[in-house]
Amino acid sequence: TSSYIKKGGHLLLIDCGSDGFTNLIEKNILKDVSEVDVLLTHMHPDHFGSLGDLIFYTYFKMGTSQVPSITIHHKSKNLIKTLETLGVYSSMYFESKFSSEFKGNHRRIRDYFVKPVKVEHYPSPLDLDNPFETIGFELVVNNKNIYYSGDSHSIPNQILNSFSNLEFDEFYQDTCSLDYQGNPHLSYKKLKEIIPSQLRELIFIMHIDESFDINQAENDGFKVVEKIQR
Repeated sequence: TSSYIKKGGHLLLIDCGSDGFTNLIEKNILKDVSEVDVLLTHMHPDHFGSLGDLIFYTYFKMGTSQVPSITIHHKSKNLIKTLETLGVYSSMYFESKFSSEFKGNHRRIRDYFVKPVKVEHYPSPLDLDNPFETIGFELVVNNKNIYYSGDSHSIPNQILNSFSNLEFDEFYQDTCSLDYQGNPHLSYKKLKEIIPSQLRELIFIMHIDESFDINQAENDGFKVVEKIQR
């Protein structure tokens, strides 16, 4: 549920879920890192759960102690308040909020360019007419155009059109094995229906569930992301 790009002393991290901080430490990903930028897709525990731990680490253990060295890029209405309830105060990190209109150019973060994309995850139980707000990202990394869906039950039309026009070099899509009405993730069945066979090699399936058939997906021409090892 999380991804990263490390270059020199900088780490660009997409989400920091429940086991995210533990993985960063155990796999030495934070070694020699002096600055972190986090792109937050949404505030579900498996994408947000250990962000507070990471902020504590960067504040007390990274660079100069008690000087912020992490920036959180997000679009959540409740990020600061939620972190405060955990004792993670705004003085410990920098905040950079995305525009609510989803317009404008890509934001530059070090050597990368990032643009948020509005995606739909599932209906909010508090307001069934409106989906739980999540975002994906268009990224430019090392001259590659990349789409990263975050959690989403569909692919936005404008993104699918851009993909069909070969505007993306890599395409990372949240996909699950189950197919049912109200599914919060894109089912593999639907993914096969909307992605022609000749373009499937550009698709990297991610966020898969335990019953997902990796061999079948690869035989169908897709790629499946690999969990990093120690």
